[in-house]
Amino acid sequence: MDTDDADPWTVLAAVRACALSWQPDARIIGNVRAGDIAWAIQAIAERHYPGDRADDASAEVDGERAQG
Repeated sequence: MDTDDADPWTVLAAVRACALSWQPDARIIGNVRAGDIAWAIQAIAERHYPGDRADDASAEVDGERAQG
C-alpha cells in the first residue's frame, strides 16, 4: 500500500495492517502495544470513516481485531 502523501485514512489503514502483523503485546510505536494500536484505529474507523469510502475501509479494517 502506497502511503506517500496519502490521505489520513489510507495511512491509518497501513498502520493498522502493520500493527496486526505483530504479536499483540509487542510495543511498536511510542511504547504502545500493537493490539491496542489496531483496536484504536478500528474503533475510529467504525465511527468516523467517510461513508463514500466504506468499501475501502472494509478492505483494510473489516473483521480483524488484535487481541491483547
